[in-house]
This record gives sequence, structure tokens and C-alpha cells, in this order.
Amino acid sequence: MRSPFLKMLVMILLVSFFADRSYSQERCSFDRDHQEKLNDPEYRDFLKQVRGEIRRIKNENFRIECTAGNITFPVAIHYNWIGIGTVVDQCMIDAATNSINALNDDYLGQNADLSNYDALTTTCSTYYPASAKSTGSCIDFCIAKYDHPSCSGLCDDDLAITAGQYSYPNTGGCFSDYINIFVEGNTGGLGVAPLFGVTTLGGNGPQIDASAWGGPGVNCTPNGLGNSFNSFTQYNLGRTLTHEMGHYFGLQHVFVSTGVADCSTDDGYADTPVQSQENFSTPVVINCDPNDGGNTAGNTCSTLDMWCSYMDYSDDTHLFMFTTMQSDEMYASAQTSPISDATIKCTGGTADPTADMKLANGLPVFCTNDSSPYTIDFEDNSSRCPTSWSWTFSGAGASPATSILENPTVTVNISGDLTATLVSTNGQGASSMVTKTYYISIADAGSCPDCGPKLYDIGGPNSGYSANETSTWNYCAGSGEVLSLSVSDVDMLGNLFTDWVRIYEGATLPADLNSFVAILGENGGTGGGFWESTGGGSYSFLGSTFQSTTNCLTFHFTSDGVNEGTGWDMDLGCCDAAVVDPECVGNNSGGTFNTTISSYCTTKTIFDLGDFKKDDVISDSRTCGAVSYSNNSFFQITCDSDGGLLSVDVSTNLDNGGLVDAYIIGPVTGNCPDYTSGETLIADCATASTGTISLSVIGVAANSKYFIFLNSEQAGTFDIESTGSAVGNVLPIKLANFKAEKRTKNVLLSWETELESNNDFFTLEKSADGFNFDRVMQIKSKGDTYSGHKYEYLDKYIFNGYNYYRLTQTDLDGSFQIVGLAQLKIEILSSKFKIFPNPSTTNTLNIIDLIPEKEYELYLYNAIGEELKFDVQADQIGSAIINVKGLRNGLYFIVVDDGSVSQVSKYIKN
Repeated sequence: MRSPFLKMLVMILLVSFFADRSYSQERCSFDRDHQEKLNDPEYRDFLKQVRGEIRRIKNENFRIECTAGNITFPVAIHYNWIGIGTVVDQCMIDAATNSINALNDDYLGQNADLSNYDALTTTCSTYYPASAKSTGSCIDFCIAKYDHPSCSGLCDDDLAITAGQYSYPNTGGCFSDYINIFVEGNTGGLGVAPLFGVTTLGGNGPQIDASAWGGPGVNCTPNGLGNSFNSFTQYNLGRTLTHEMGHYFGLQHVFVSTGVADCSTDDGYADTPVQSQENFSTPVVINCDPNDGGNTAGNTCSTLDMWCSYMDYSDDTHLFMFTTMQSDEMYASAQTSPISDATIKCTGGTADPTADMKLANGLPVFCTNDSSPYTIDFEDNSSRCPTSWSWTFSGAGASPATSILENPTVTVNISGDLTATLVSTNGQGASSMVTKTYYISIADAGSCPDCGPKLYDIGGPNSGYSANETSTWNYCAGSGEVLSLSVSDVDMLGNLFTDWVRIYEGATLPADLNSFVAILGENGGTGGGFWESTGGGSYSFLGSTFQSTTNCLTFHFTSDGVNEGTGWDMDLGCCDAAVVDPECVGNNSGGTFNTTISSYCTTKTIFDLGDFKKDDVISDSRTCGAVSYSNNSFFQITCDSDGGLLSVDVSTNLDNGGLVDAYIIGPVTGNCPDYTSGETLIADCATASTGTISLSVIGVAANSKYFIFLNSEQAGTFDIESTGSAVGNVLPIKLANFKAEKRTKNVLLSWETELESNNDFFTLEKSADGFNFDRVMQIKSKGDTYSGHKYEYLDKYIFNGYNYYRLTQTDLDGSFQIVGLAQLKIEILSSKFKIFPNPSTTNTLNIIDLIPEKEYELYLYNAIGEELKFDVQADQIGSAIINVKGLRNGLYFIVVDDGSVSQVSKYIKN
């Protein structure tokens, strides 16, 4: 047992389902909604990151007290229920205005009934201390009037109020930098909101049932269609919106929502006494005795509840404050929010538009055997309601060169960059010019419809993709063929695939977006390529090539609201589906070699054999004649001492027509035609009738031996020559798997390689948030191998919650790449400690049921969160006795921290 030093309380997240049997609707659906979301690991990661940032802000100033000034948020209100229509009538405007006014009174501490708390303090300062009364959260709200997004259809001076367009939980990307309030009818609950929604973009916000909407005094019926505002008379002062906005800024309910009375935990705020259940109706406090039946506030935990907090379920007339710590939590959340500045949206006034454009149907890949002309539809995406437009188009044979239409159509006739510019104008003036470049791909008929083109992001080879972009497209090979992908450049930001292209087998996007077969993603700032899931949140780096197992692939790209990269450059090819290898391995079952699957090799100018014919036997140490079946030849290649990328061109000018299959095979040992040892690995293949077949392999070891196999339908003339040159950043390993597995109190990290060549060492890194990694261990390579090695490391220092791991490989020349990612959730079991006696009149407290093998820190806080000193009188296995002599009568909090989990218990001294 050590003396305390940490000055923070850990908020305990306890979420459950609550259904109020007293009313026809749930008072708040937050607990049920939140519990369902907790099944999603990405949601749990989000909460962990947000809470970490909020703790950082609060630790810098324990009592925040508006240290960053007042923060105002722009709001959009969306009405939607059956029959509502799209007309925003005066009733909707009055209800929206009145609701936001009431919301501001509550959040700024300007509500007249806030003074009711003073009487509680006078009656019982133990449970209702004056310090718990917040005089304001330093947060307010305004209905936006200016700078609306173009997707809204609103112009300057229009209030951001819509009807019949958007429903909870979000606006589908429009109004992404507003707080969106969804007013809907017959929802089954009075309200719900996403926890910490204010910390993200995306058009989310709280949902409020029409029966609890409108603020004091508003009870009109919008558009005469029923769903009268404020029909629920117990909740007609606007406090449902105040309550749900509290969740939106990170607050829990003040009661523990387990469905049963629970006095062992609470909402994590020291100035809200422990509360086992919600309060309804109009609670009354007549004295400071929790056991007096005249006090109608729930008191099963021998405390009086903070029923007047907006985060309880009392009637609106009896909800009138946030506590000081609740206000601090919301204010810290507000400081992390990326939502746009309300100064512009609420008071900015009319202004020139901001020009923007988008492609109506995405960017297609055209083919010369498609019917021309090749058309591209542009859409104006400018803000502030422009009334005229000036477009120009250049490159890719674009026509027309100019347009004054709002949404013009352009034709193109050659591959290349299409540059579009736009100036939009409204009644205030003209926008600045915006310019965007799109790469137009018109593939040759011989490779149409889907094989042979370059695949770029929407910005093409010279421009990047955009934030908040979502694109889906698919390609199909011919019957009996599969698709082969090769990537030469990847720049998509984010260590753990913040932006990525997910690849699916088949011609359509599946319902389960986690059923991808590979991902194209960034590789930690050192290039990128294809990754595959190895299960349990782990990913293995495949390298720069990938091949389908069916004749169609569907691609789905998403980017977040922050990152933007230059995108990717992929080649798409088609191969015969009868071959067995993800690298287009040929069917050479008639030969004498046992072929398996791999993809590695290197690069130098190795040979130039000149012309040869079928069945020619060239008297050169690098060649072999035909073997066991007709119309084929082998040519041996011995790589030099440098290694690199082996790149070979085969000219297929057949005299009599037919197809030529060309393969690079190896590495092998022995001499042609008899190879003495080693498993023959197929590296690359291609098929053509005329023209050039280009083959390449990466990762060839120095002085290794490969051969080219040619199989033709007819005799003819071939020409083979090396065109490769040395390249860097070659992956010298092939990773079979990378796993993180729970082992009692530790995590076992294991990985297996299929190949290692010139590999120096592995670096194992670890993170608690998935972004900031620290080195755990450096593991030396076990040496070059074509059959693989196995590695293990036992991590004894694990985090409670998610543990993220990253495996990096470093070459002998110092170059490195991330090759594996894994995540694992660890729940460190801790017994719930007990305090006795509690309440007590003694000067000593017993703390029992601690786990014997753990080391703990103990902390003592008063009701307003100040840390108090105490002495450890006895330190025993699994228990402790502390001296609390000198403490005044009142409410206190004891925190027990084992380094991974913190528990809070309330203690009352009488």
C-alpha cells in the first residue's frame, strides 16, 4: 500500500436499460441505445479516446470555470413524422426558438428556478452543499442563419429548420458541422442522444419527441397534423432537451441504471450523491435524514438524491440545475468539439457564396468499345444559394469548354487530366474560383471492359482524394478469369487505417461490410499495399499485389473528416481462373515441379537472350530446353549479388497465332533441368497472343536462382529481355500471421513468417489508444528462410480495455515497414472493495475484499472533489485500515486504484 498522489476521479461507465412503467413512453432512451452501441469495438475505442482528452483538459485546471470563455454552438432543427410535409410553418419556428431560449437559460444558469437549490442547501448542506450549485456551464446555442451547406437548400437569412427531410440519428452528411436536433412524433421515448456526440462531425444530435418539445408556453400543432408540441404536461418546460443535450456533452444519468437498486457505484461525480434509482414526479426534502419517510427523494443508499439535476427523471418543474462537476465535464467536452464556429453561422450575415462542385455519378472508367460520347455529369455544390454559375473545362478532350448551367454535362474523348473550374454568384457577389482535377481513363477495347486500366482515387494521379469521401465501384473479368491487382503508390493517412479501400469478392457491396477479403491501406508512413485480416482485430501486410478468387471485385473507399491523402495508383489485370495462384500461377501439372503459392523476388538487369523458337535448346548456362510436354521452354536466371526487383518483358510475336503463357518460377536449387532441392514457388505470370508480357517479382535474395517458363499453343518467335532496375523499399519478409491472445493475466504475441530475406529484426510496439505507440521489445531475426520462422513474446504489462500492437520489420540496410497490426480487449477483474462501518461514527475505516496480489493506491475526497490527507493505520493482505480522525460529519469519497481499474465508493461520517 502506498500513499496517494493522483488527483483525479475516474468516471465509471454504468449503462443499462430503463423503462418507466409509470408513463407510456421512456423518459430517456439513452441507456438502452448506449448499451447496444457498446457492442461495437470502434465505439468503445471512440469513448476511450474522448475521455482521455477530457481528462487531460480537466487535469490542467481542476475547476474549469469558463477558462476558455463562453462557447456557442450552431444548431439545426429537423421536424419529421408521417404526413409532416416539407413546409416549415410558424408553429415550428416558434417552438424551435422558444426551445433554444429555454435551453440557453438552463445551460447558462439563468433559469429563474435555479434559486430553488438554495432552500435545499439551507435544509441539508451535507447532501446539497452550496459548492455543488453550478452557476452556468459556459455553453450556449443559436439557431444558424448563415453559411448553410449547399445540400440543405437553405439561403442566408433562413433559419436552419427543416421539415420532412432528416431523421435521427444523423442527417446523412448534410449539416455535418452543426448540432442537429431531431423532433419526431411517436418515438416510443421522450428523448435520446449519442454520448459525447459533440466531439464528432457527421450531422448527429439528440432526438426529442414532439410531446416534450417547445419550451414553456408552446403547445401549438405544426401543419395541423397532430403531434401537438408539449402534450406531455409533466415535461413541458423544455428540460427533456436540456437532459439529452447533457448526454450529448458526455453526462451519464445521476442514478445507476442497472434495473435494480445498486449502492456500490455511481455516475462518477463527487457532487452527486450515490443514487440507486431514478426519481419521478415531484420529490420533496423536509429534513437531512435520509431515513425519514417524509423525504420522497429515493434514499435506499442512505443518502438524499440529487433529484433536481437535469440528469434525473423528475418532472420539469423539479429539474433546475447541473452540478459544478457536471458543468465542468460538459465544458471540457465542448472544448474538444470540431463543430463550426457559431459566430459565422448565427451572426455572420449574408456574404458571397463559397464555390464547390461534385460529380453526380462518381468518376467512371470508360472503354473505347463503349458507345460515345463519354459523358461526365457535374453538380454545383456551392454554399449560400448562388443564382448564376461560370464553369470552364480543359483537358481529356473536354467539350464544351465553358458553361453557365448550374449542373452541366461534359463529354471527353481521351485519357488524361480533366480540369474543371467554377465561380458561383449570388445577390451579394461572386465566389473565389475553385479548381478540381479528375483523371479520365479510357481503356483500349482489347482490355475492356475491366482489365488493363489504371485505377486511381477520384483525384487521379496528380490530385488527392477528399475528406468525408465515400465511393463504391466494381470490376469484373471475363468468364473463367480472375482479377489481379498491383499497387505502385499508396498515400492514405492514419496508422490504423483511418482511410482505406475495402475489397470484396463479387459484383456488389455485401450487407456485412466486415466480410472484405483484403484492404488497400497506408503502411505507417512508409508506403502501403494490401492487407488481410487474420482475425480478432489483427491484420497482416500482403505486399503490393492481390488476386481475386472470383471474376468480380467490389471496392468501397471511405475517408474521415480530417485526413486527406494523395490516394493510390493501381493496375488491374485479368488471368485465367484455371491457374491456382493468387499471382496467376500457370497449370504446369505435366512438368516435374511441385508449385506452390508465393510472391517475392528482386531486381537487376540480368540477361538479354535475343530471339529463340519453340523447342530451341540454347547452349547457355542460363537456359534449359523443353521438358515432358510440348510447346514449352524453360530459361534459367541466376540473380546477381545485389538483388532487387526482377522485371522481365516477353515479346510474343507468334508466327502462327495462338496464346503464350509466361511464368517466373523460383527460387530453386541445383541446375537445369534437374533441381536437387527446394520447393518451387511461383512468383508471377501473364498470358497474351501478341504484344508484350511484363513479369516482375520483388524480394529476390542475392545469388538466388529463378527460371522463366513459356508455354505456347503454336510454334513461334519469342524475345525475352530484362528491363528491370534496382528499386528500394522491397519487403524482405512474408508474414503468415500476427496474433494477440489472452493468457491469464498476460497477452501472448505471436507471429509466423513464410519468408525472410535480409531481415535484421522485428520491433514490437504497443498503444493504449491505437495512435500513439511505444516500443515494447526488439526481436532479432532468426535468419533467412524460405520455409518460415515462428516468434513469441509475452506482454506482462497490459492495459485494462483495448491493447493495440504493431509489428515492424527492419531490413539489414535500415529500411523498415509495418507488417502486422493487432488489437485485444482485456478486462482486468477486480473485486468490489467494501468499507465498514459505513455510515460510521468511528475514526477508523476498514477496507476489505482487495485482491491480495495487487498493489493499490487509496485516495480520499470531500463532497466538492478536494483531496484530503489520511494515514494508513494497518496494511494487510487484501485489506487495509485507514485513520479518518478529524473529518467533519458529511459525505466523502474513497477511491481505490490498482493501476488499471479505479473504483469509487461513497462514505458517510455521522
